[in-house]
Amino acid sequence: MKEVLHKIKPIIFSLFWFLLGVWFVVFIGSSDHAQKQTLCSSVFIKIDYDRGNFFVSEQDVERMIASQLPGGSFNIPVEEIDLQKIEHFLENSPYIDHAEVYIDINGKMWVDILQRYPLVRIVNGNNESYYISSEGKKMPISPEFSSRVPIATGEIWDNGRIEGTLESPATKKIYLLAKYISQHPFWKSQVEQIFVNRKQEIVLIPKLGDHKVILCDIGADGKAKKIDEEQERKEFEEILEKNLNKLLIFYREGLPNVGWGLYESINLKYRKQIVCTKKEIYE
Repeated sequence: MKEVLHKIKPIIFSLFWFLLGVWFVVFIGSSDHAQKQTLCSSVFIKIDYDRGNFFVSEQDVERMIASQLPGGSFNIPVEEIDLQKIEHFLENSPYIDHAEVYIDINGKMWVDILQRYPLVRIVNGNNESYYISSEGKKMPISPEFSSRVPIATGEIWDNGRIEGTLESPATKKIYLLAKYISQHPFWKSQVEQIFVNRKQEIVLIPKLGDHKVILCDIGADGKAKKIDEEQERKEFEEILEKNLNKLLIFYREGLPNVGWGLYESINLKYRKQIVCTKKEIYE
């Protein structure tokens, strides 16, 4: 008897785990089916307002999601909701960088939104206005919210669109400059405006001091053309680093000795030197 039990014990043990596995699969399948039949009961939207941007509201996001649902209603079975489609639609908004949408077992829809973060506002040569985001994308101006960022004006030309990618050397280099400024607290507090003059020079208008700073040349005459993106970026970032460090030293060691109101312009374009132009004094 013991021998028989010893022989059939592994069989019984295997059969037990097999039946348990079958039950588990059936249970999961029935639970999944039941969940899919559950109605979407509510929607909870979280937006990253902690970064100080308010380009989209919860109501905006809810309306966008509703536009992608059958009949425009949330009160439908979960299986009829295409979450990937909704995420893709939300991320097509010029104000949304990333969207994550999921539904829990109770039928509640959860939505996490990361907004695009503007670095600079462009007012181009045609008086068209848009932001450039931290990802280097164009963002239209919002009628509901205005971000406090440096403004870039003057001879700035691109592709005539206020959404999408940057194409001209001018907008690409303004983006790199704005990105650099945003990462350095002193320049973030000091630079108020960026100006591109007819010579295609980038000029900074600081908040402190009644002068302008000629930072560098744009190059490539400011028009869109095929360029080596990586090489162009590296070279320009090196120029930014070198020239702004040079200016910072001059601010700390030079201007305090002669006064912040002496010069009309500070030119950083020349290697190993700073060329300053004094203001004209009329008597």
